[in-house]
Amino acid sequence: MTLPAWRRQAGAAVTAACALVLLGAPVGLIWGALAPRLDFVVTAGGQGLDLVNPESEALVAADGYFVFITAVVGIACGILAYRIGRLRYGPGLVAGLAAGGLGAAAVAAQVGRRLYLPGFHHAETAAAAGHHVLLYVSVRAQPALFVWGFAAALGYGLLVAIFEREPIRRT
Repeated sequence: MTLPAWRRQAGAAVTAACALVLLGAPVGLIWGALAPRLDFVVTAGGQGLDLVNPESEALVAADGYFVFITAVVGIACGILAYRIGRLRYGPGLVAGLAAGGLGAAAVAAQVGRRLYLPGFHHAETAAAAGHHVLLYVSVRAQPALFVWGFAAALGYGLLVAIFEREPIRRT
């Protein structure tokens, strides 16, 4: 690979990664708005919060929502990347999609988690004993953070496999 081609690949990787990381915050807000909430009750004396139903499916469902949303957005990012730069950027673009997807998922998880922190602290201090509070949850399954990058690279790769019909040259 020549130096100009290498620079073009590296530039595509950095650009794709940065673009995806910037998408992380809005996706985190969407996930935070759609994910199920946990029902807590303020303990006697206002000493803390107890989970009303410790066997609640909201903890697992929040991870499921996160995986679904990031997979859909990741596939859309892969399709868009294919449409924009398939002929010119190739492997650099795919590397940027994978790395950027991981960073974007981490940003989305943090944004979604931070949505519930003010309500949690307010409920702990201001609410009367026995008061019920619905709070956001966070991503508990860390492998869910890899879904966005994987889905973006998969979406790009599937489009290459479907639409690029060059015969393999044997040497």
